[in-house]
Amino acid sequence: SKNLILICQEGEIEKKDPLFSFLIKNSKWQEFQKLEGEKIKNWARKEVLKYNLDIEPKALKRLLEFVGDDTWRLAQEIKKLVNFKKEGKIEIKDVEALVEPNIEIQIFKTIDALIEKKKDLALNLINLHLKKGNHPLYLLGALIAHFRLLLSVKDLVDKGNSWFLAFKELNISPFLRKKIWIQAQKFDTQKLKKIYQKLLKIDLGIKTGQLEPQTGLELLVAEI
Repeated sequence: SKNLILICQEGEIEKKDPLFSFLIKNSKWQEFQKLEGEKIKNWARKEVLKYNLDIEPKALKRLLEFVGDDTWRLAQEIKKLVNFKKEGKIEIKDVEALVEPNIEIQIFKTIDALIEKKKDLALNLINLHLKKGNHPLYLLGALIAHFRLLLSVKDLVDKGNSWFLAFKELNISPFLRKKIWIQAQKFDTQKLKKIYQKLLKIDLGIKTGQLEPQTGLELLVAEI
């Protein structure tokens, strides 16, 4: 009997690696590149066309903003839109009514409100997250991850890297780059470090029972 060995490797491959060289010569292989830019737009539109429907350019742009480059979720959301629309063109209002923005997009709005010192709006957005069922620690974790990303981008740029190289190094989706670029420029590195440390302190306070989750999030809004 023959044995089948399947090897999957994510991320960059070191082509000088002896194992890689061996596999190239002695196996059947295929590279699956992540779809970005025009490629993901074309893929999504073709997915819609398979159902004998079309999608307006603005609607396609909003769909990709809401979902990102996750092709599995894109396919699911397109099925939902197609089942709703039945015929004609999918419009931006259809996307906004049926597609739930991923947590990253929602976090951007919350952080924008914090950056602009719109404390009431920031609290309203946080309460909206909680009403949707997001656990306070999950929300706080997403905020921590986002500020850590902003800090990492800023640190790389401060060291002389271009924004493009910083985004590439951190594997940031093209759909998020402009938003992150805008946000990162509104802080200096020291300010970002202070906010990040404050977030970690609040996170620890909640996890050790010194702070109620809701109080911790309200404290965050008050102190940033």
